[in-house]
Amino acid sequence: MTRVLNHSVVSLIIFFGAIASACAPMPVPTVPPTQPPPTPTQIPPTATPVTPTPITPTLTPTPAPPTATPAPFTFTSAAFLEGAPIPVKYTCNGENVSPPLAWVGTPRGTKSFALIMEDPDAVVATFTHWVAFDIPASENQIAEGAKNFGKGGANSALQSIYLGPCPPSGIHRYIFTLFALDVETLGLNVGANRAEVENKMNGRILAKIQLMGKYGK
Repeated sequence: MTRVLNHSVVSLIIFFGAIASACAPMPVPTVPPTQPPPTPTQIPPTATPVTPTPITPTLTPTPAPPTATPAPFTFTSAAFLEGAPIPVKYTCNGENVSPPLAWVGTPRGTKSFALIMEDPDAVVATFTHWVAFDIPASENQIAEGAKNFGKGGANSALQSIYLGPCPPSGIHRYIFTLFALDVETLGLNVGANRAEVENKMNGRILAKIQLMGKYGK
């Protein structure tokens, strides 16, 4: 009897074990995680070549040299200053020689010079002491006591020479006037008087300058 029971128990155990095995859940196979597809290697687009813009250097223009301002037309004497006394040497009480004269700033277009010296304080009328014309444009001075320059015109004493200041009394003004002319010659002969010279200079004067000195007894 005992053997039969043991055999039954074993059979039940086997039966229930089979049922338990049949009812056990089926193992779920492990699925490896899905890997993202590999990213394809991106090929950069072919770059369009860029032509570099040439850089133009900034050049600083060279400034033009300043235009030289022409020197003013100026008349002077090494013997006396404007408005000052004329030394006795250049008068009738001295050596009676012409004073040194010089000028700068010759106007453009000058082809000759003319010179007139006068005493506007003379008793009767203006006395002309000196007339010279056809002085070459290349000259810029008249030396003391000069004789050979241009042509000599007649003074109020009807002489084609320089007459120094010689007032009878009082202090007189002596005015030297230099004319820049646009002609090489006035077409006059030596000894032409002041009126003739002035008539020929009419309309031909580019500029004129003056120098005044004084002398008296």
